[in-house]
Amino acid sequence: MLTTRGHETKVKATDWLRHFVGEQQENMSLILPVIVEGDWAPTEASRVKLKLELYFGSSKKSSGGECLVQLKDGETKAAVYFADNAVRAQVVKKQDHVITLNNRNIKLCLSEPVNLHLN
Repeated sequence: MLTTRGHETKVKATDWLRHFVGEQQENMSLILPVIVEGDWAPTEASRVKLKLELYFGSSKKSSGGECLVQLKDGETKAAVYFADNAVRAQVVKKQDHVITLNNRNIKLCLSEPVNLHLN
């Protein structure tokens, strides 16, 4: 439930997260992403984005949950934003993360963002 200007509105967590992340990118970010890198070709970015959304959205596979994946075409690094910081911590704590793409296993390397701009 989201309350704005005295009105309560039902929204999905991912819609709220997209809105919140967009606002925070204009200001100082309060939701820190998990940076995900893997050995995928830049041309596979759109398929990888879908795989990452499915993988990190699954509590069974990654210890994850509601999330938003940002991965631009041609990139080999993604930012994954979780709606819940406790879920984010569980994902980072998990040792091994692997997705399957085109019948090959891709080991994912997770890291914290390093370029934070604080004003």
